[in-house]
Parts: sequence; structure tokens; C-alpha cells
Amino acid sequence: MPSTANSNLTPSPTNGLSRDRSKIPLSGEQKFGLGDIILSLTEHGACTRGQRRAVMIRFAEEIGLPVQRLERYRRVAAAWPPEKRHPEVSWTVHEILAPYPGRSRLLDQTGNPL
Repeated sequence: MPSTANSNLTPSPTNGLSRDRSKIPLSGEQKFGLGDIILSLTEHGACTRGQRRAVMIRFAEEIGLPVQRLERYRRVAAAWPPEKRHPEVSWTVHEILAPYPGRSRLLDQTGNPL
């Protein structure tokens, strides 16, 4: 009978076994970092939506995260360029405010939500 101790190991076509990283919690800085990587891979304006999706799928497979999660990270990183991010405010607050055009004004000078 197989052991359940390594239940987070999944077969991978490239190396036999790889860790399923989808359950590993990431910090806000790591989420922004992954979003920034996706943006840098697709930033030149020459990427169609389909090409961007293909890049994200490939990257997601390489790092062991769901592509939907990387799409969220990319969307939030695009809405909040590094110079507009508030390190004292959680990534989740940045995510919640990302769709709003006036999002920068929704945080005051100290970075606290209004």
C-alpha cells in the first residue's frame, strides 16, 4: 500500500516527480514578484492574448502553480507598478483595489485604506 507521507508528489514529464507547489503559501512580495515576471515575459506589446496565455501556461507548469493563480498575480502587478505599491498594505488589499481606476487615491499618504 502506498504511503500518504508523499501525497504532494506528482508525476512530471520532465523529471519523474515534482512537488505540487499549489498549497505552499506565498508572501505578498512573492506574489508581486511572480506577477512582475509574467509581465516582463509578455510586456513588449507584441504578445496577443493567446500568446500571453501560452507563456503563462508554460511558466505555471515549470514552477508548479495553477495558471489561474499566475493570472491573478499578473493582473495585480499590472495594476500596481512597483512605484505605486504600498509595502505596509497586504497584497490582498492591492488585489481588491486593482480593478478600480482611482485605486491609488483609495490609499492615503501612509498607505492605509481610506
